[in-house]
Amino acid sequence: MKLQLLKLITILTVFTFSTTAKECDFVKPEVQLPENYSTNLDILQIATRALSFSQDGVTFYTDLTELQKKDRRKQKSRSTSADLDSVGRIKVTYRDGKISHCSGTLISTVPGQSSRVIKSAAHCFGNTITEEKHDIKSITWEVTTKSGQRIVKELNIEILELDRDNAVLSFNGKIPFKTIKPALVEVEIGMNPDELFDFEPTRIISAGYSADNYKGNGGKTMTYDDEITWRSYRGHPSDSHRQFIMDTVAFSGGSGGALLVEANLEEEGIENPYKQLYYAGTTLSLDESSKYYKLSSSDNAAGASRIRFDTYQGIDDKVVAQLNR
Repeated sequence: MKLQLLKLITILTVFTFSTTAKECDFVKPEVQLPENYSTNLDILQIATRALSFSQDGVTFYTDLTELQKKDRRKQKSRSTSADLDSVGRIKVTYRDGKISHCSGTLISTVPGQSSRVIKSAAHCFGNTITEEKHDIKSITWEVTTKSGQRIVKELNIEILELDRDNAVLSFNGKIPFKTIKPALVEVEIGMNPDELFDFEPTRIISAGYSADNYKGNGGKTMTYDDEITWRSYRGHPSDSHRQFIMDTVAFSGGSGGALLVEANLEEEGIENPYKQLYYAGTTLSLDESSKYYKLSSSDNAAGASRIRFDTYQGIDDKVVAQLNR
């Protein structure tokens, strides 16, 4: 079960090289194949109109028609709410020259507070099975705001819990609140995400930098699903009570993205005077109960319509508060 989950987590991280795009190198085939193997396989799939293929023990479907019917995502644009400026793209540069991309969200625990803290997924920076950190040269977080301002920050890892796929990072200096509203981590009650849904939220949004080409522009454009309802909640997977499943589409590159909730918690005595979105969870992986999709074996972007998230309850609010002082 854990190995299968690692494969799914790996699928949701995009790795690129200086000259070509390749699969993540966490899971390698045991047999050395000819260099033209992938090209020939792609040609064979097209020639035979194959509907699926197996790669590293995972079955991928090549016809995206069914997935696209379920795909409610929109592309971020000037008309997108400024609330989503908190979700940026993470670039990881390794000492051997390789590059990977994930997503990460600017968070805070205090309403109206400027922030320098980014929440992401640990597997973007290490191996969740061996619990070894990658040999990283640099990490950057980048976002272009609704107003058109491009912000790029060098990140430092503050918390890296590979056993539970949790990562918290920071950068020097805070981004002013008026520039970007951080997603708000609710710390007074510590409700489960499904309890947040009980407050009849106005919006539930999944956002990240999925690397598909038909909406995500290869991971360069943020995509978001703002039509999620409480009916999309599928509960906790059997192997983890710290994670939960939602019906929403995501592709590789979406790891570290966010599930955000707009809800009124005043009846619980919780004030949110600046109407910030609540941070409900971190995008982790394609869920194994869903079909996985790829156009071909050489395609980096794998997607699914059912996604695993890590509950925000695992965030160390004391560390976040300390970093944002």
